[in-house]
Amino acid sequence: MKRSTKTKWIRGSIKVVTLIGLGLGLMGNQSCEKQASAEGPRQLKWYADAGMIQSPAINFGEAGNFDFGYVASEQLNGVLFNSKGFTTSYTGPGIQMGTTGPELAGAQSMYQKMFGTKAVGSELYYSDEARCLINLPDVKVNGKVLAYELTSGNSYTIGFNQNGTSPGIGLGAQFSVRLKQLMIQMYGIDSAKDLYNGKPRLIASPLVTQKGKDSDGKVTVDYNQISGGYSWYKNSPLSGLTQGALQKGVDSIKNEMNKIPWTTKVLDVQALEDSSNPLGDVGVVIKGGADVNLKVGDELAFYNEKTLWKDKACESDYYGFARFVKDPFAYGEVIHVDRYFSTVAIIKRVDNTKIKPGWRVQLFKRAEEIQAEKEAEKKVSAKTKK
Repeated sequence: MKRSTKTKWIRGSIKVVTLIGLGLGLMGNQSCEKQASAEGPRQLKWYADAGMIQSPAINFGEAGNFDFGYVASEQLNGVLFNSKGFTTSYTGPGIQMGTTGPELAGAQSMYQKMFGTKAVGSELYYSDEARCLINLPDVKVNGKVLAYELTSGNSYTIGFNQNGTSPGIGLGAQFSVRLKQLMIQMYGIDSAKDLYNGKPRLIASPLVTQKGKDSDGKVTVDYNQISGGYSWYKNSPLSGLTQGALQKGVDSIKNEMNKIPWTTKVLDVQALEDSSNPLGDVGVVIKGGADVNLKVGDELAFYNEKTLWKDKACESDYYGFARFVKDPFAYGEVIHVDRYFSTVAIIKRVDNTKIKPGWRVQLFKRAEEIQAEKEAEKKVSAKTKK
């Protein structure tokens, strides 16, 4: 798909806004592009909700019990936040009262520069359905510890598995332990329930086993450290092993998510004040910006889909979307990337279906792919002229 001269005009009109918003220099862009080509296509991130890691407490004998499930859950938040495949900012921008009415939080300045002074007003109210759809994560991630095993310097085992617990009886108030292994069952669960049985739909459930190494070292445990909770844990071998296990599980869920096209949702639709603009609703504001790794030049496809609910929208079980028309009704190009939202210009229409807040849009082509196609066309054209 070729960009029209109309789209170039739109992009040119917001060039200053885009450069300020991204804060990127030419050298930085070149470095990122080289890195992306070495690692494969740039991955867009999915919105994830970090749930709980269930686990029995670790009994350190006289030193006391340690709430392993709590600290592992806190660690899961960090793993998802730093993941290449997910972001935890799934609630996105909220709605706040501006000088002329409700607006996307932090968007008034951008809106007025891009769409004119009439852009911020009562039309920014979402429908009830759009509000709840926009705040849904793509996946909920949680897990359950099936086994962990630590060994003390005097050969006492501290642990838990399907056969029961080893409570560490005989351990004194101060001793050394070495982590042997950890097994976690991870779950990636869709926000939409299964239409046929009404149960949560499982996207992936990787079983992760992480074994300790001699290089992991050992840690001295006493009552004061255990009562210190997370501050003791984060510097222990147990923290490192848990980090590795959670990372493996999250990566497995990400790989399953990436088997389907990346999607996001429409936040708002605005038209430029300039009546000479022939494209009409060029200001399609979508959820996701720098937080999901979107880039200026990415192309998205708009589909006509119906949201499925058991009963009333947002107050009953949500079953996802049904796509009744196979092909997109419009294509758009990302022309501005903010922190939590981006703006898309419509560059091609197949029909006049009206775009609404809450609707999904799907990645069509990455900016790098489009650029590569252009370079290939130039080479073919140059050979033809010769």
